Amino acid sequence: MNKKRAQRRLAIRPAGTPSLRATTLVVAIAALINVMAAPAAAREIQTPNSRVVLDLPDAYAPASRFSGFVNRQVGSSVVILDFPVAAYAELRKQFTAANLAKRGIENVVKGSLSRSDDHIYMRARQVAGGRTFAKFFAIIKNDAAAALITFNVPEAEVGRTGLSQAQVEDILVRARLADQRANSRDLFKLGYNGQLKLAGRVFGTNKLYNLTGTLPDKPFEGAARQDPFFFIAPSHSPVRIVNLEAFARKAVLSLRFAKNITVRSATALKIDGRDAIALVAHGEEREGGVLTGIYQVVVPLADGNYFRMIGVAPLPKFAIWQPEFEKMARSFTRLPAP
Repeated sequence: MNKKRAQRRLAIRPAGTPSLRATTLVVAIAALINVMAAPAAAREIQTPNSRVVLDLPDAYAPASRFSGFVNRQVGSSVVILDFPVAAYAELRKQFTAANLAKRGIENVVKGSLSRSDDHIYMRARQVAGGRTFAKFFAIIKNDAAAALITFNVPEAEVGRTGLSQAQVEDILVRARLADQRANSRDLFKLGYNGQLKLAGRVFGTNKLYNLTGTLPDKPFEGAARQDPFFFIAPSHSPVRIVNLEAFARKAVLSLRFAKNITVRSATALKIDGRDAIALVAHGEEREGGVLTGIYQVVVPLADGNYFRMIGVAPLPKFAIWQPEFEKMARSFTRLPAP
């Protein structure tokens, strides 16, 4: 690393432990995979479905199931979540050590990068899949958008076959947001969506359908929950699903926009030629208290990844919308990987 890059390294400033309410915006910080060091072979690259541009080593390739990059040789990932710029203030308020701890992310150290713009930076560690990972979070913004960038490097490989802390920080110092998203890549399609319209992409490869066809700043909160919506998301990393129903129950109970969730039924079905499971659950909107019906389908794939589909409607209307959600789920088809 040359002298100029070295001068841009992070100056860590330890911070006290903030006390904040549970986050609803920061979801899906993915499970982790690794990277070859060799930053000398870096190149600027923008991942599909995102505005984020990073100067990454050649060992990183765009991920096929989420917005970001992976190095499959050693098991590192960079997970990118795009947000409207209006979400930045809420992210700053909610992205805390206390909230990260609720997701099993520990040893959080708050710092700042040698950037001239307003940003958020934290380091942490997490045990997942029997391995311990070093995690590096940066939230950046411009006048049009904001983004959360998460580096995940196996802790035992930091500075060896994986990037060092200084190398990750140097990449984050130079991270930027392009004027436009890179070309979108669809992972799936629906043959039926009834009255619901595609509102847009959430976190890159996920899609939200609702009555208006307009993507709210907070898709799963407040007024957006007064009307039905349908959400489709691929997994960010492979998992070992031993019992599909138990996995699906745990997933629906972990939904961040609802509380007091109870599972009412579980039904096996075929989606896209694969065995899947559908759960019906009732809950209560976390912010507004609206009683809510939830229809969740989990479709496991052969490689350990999965797709998750979630239909939500106010409880008085749920009996009308549940059959529509099922039709949408049954029309789901995966598209060939690029």
